[in-house]
Amino acid sequence: MQMKEIQIIPLQSALGVEIGWSREQTIEMLGVPESTLNKTDYYQKELPMFSISYDSEIRIEYIEISNPKKTDVKVLFQGYDVFGIPANELINQIETSTSLRYDRNDPELPYSFIFLEVELSFWRPVLQEYIEDPEGMYFETIGIGKEGYYTK
Repeated sequence: MQMKEIQIIPLQSALGVEIGWSREQTIEMLGVPESTLNKTDYYQKELPMFSISYDSEIRIEYIEISNPKKTDVKVLFQGYDVFGIPANELINQIETSTSLRYDRNDPELPYSFIFLEVELSFWRPVLQEYIEDPEGMYFETIGIGKEGYYTK
């Protein structure tokens, strides 16, 4: 079985679509979503599942990808396997190897880590309670937004 790799490029692209694309361009590339709520399309048959949110001009403003929980799919940010590296370790590695720093004032820390300068977010619904506990060990989603998405 061939490994599927998805590259995350903040402020630019993921899943073969680009921030700022129209909904028509997006559907042409990805197909019709399984569901739509407000200005967000949900693609739930694919692994990983993902959603695409549109701004008032119906252009992509945010892409969120869910943890596929499968080993033949890798979601990569700057070479890091986003869902294959424990959450705290991933954040430490990103901060150590890049100039990026997460927002220390985020009220949702340590569930959410947002790198404001590149509109990049990582999220998990629960925290790991003990070392052997897989719940909360890894992030559940990664998201990228257009410039100003988190800072507007």
